[in-house]
Amino acid sequence: MNFRSEEAGKLIVDKVEGEAFIFHHIGYCVPSLKQAARDLVMFGFCLKGGVVKDHMRRVEIQLLGCSGMRFLELVAPLGTDSPISSILGRSGPMGYHVCFEVLDMDLAIDKLRQAKYKIIQKRSPAIAFAGRDVAFLYNSDLGLIELLSVN
Repeated sequence: MNFRSEEAGKLIVDKVEGEAFIFHHIGYCVPSLKQAARDLVMFGFCLKGGVVKDHMRRVEIQLLGCSGMRFLELVAPLGTDSPISSILGRSGPMGYHVCFEVLDMDLAIDKLRQAKYKIIQKRSPAIAFAGRDVAFLYNSDLGLIELLSVN
């Protein structure tokens, strides 16, 4: 891996054999978007767009950002059968995934599978990102990773 850090507020790019993984956001599960967003606005975050309900994944999402950083994605369950409900039940509100944008989704998935990541959710369009494809992979060394296609 080649690591190249930039000035504060700029992207950090990690290349794994030709595929750039560009940090996009940290996903943070919460029981209520409204309450969590209110608190983060108090800490200086700004809302980025409105609440998105993703019925396929059984979650609702709110992106937030602040000067000098990418995004924090609040994720709340849409019902008790949501995967987020079980995370909240076990651990409470917490950061639970890191998202990277990728130019070539298939190449990125192949590289991560070679590095012993397991596919948790296959590539599919995400309503929260205007239909761009996402995929979720897991590795016990780092946890849950979301890949987001650039286009």
